[in-house]
Amino acid sequence: MKKRSQFQPSTALEDEQAHWQRTGEHCPANGWWVPANNDGGVYFITQGSIMPASGGAPIWWKPFTGRLERL
Repeated sequence: MKKRSQFQPSTALEDEQAHWQRTGEHCPANGWWVPANNDGGVYFITQGSIMPASGGAPIWWKPFTGRLERL
């Protein structure tokens, strides 16, 4: 079975942008992802999956570094 890595968030903006992924690229690590323009929800995407479009348009995705609230 393939070993999967968990995304480790960074603090520097340049480091953060280096981890951004575009629609159609393979997800580099399991984790929660949000649209880079913060227009949308938070999605769990698994490593190796294709990064999805949003509203039918390609977008940039960035790792979610906030806190998820339970409903």
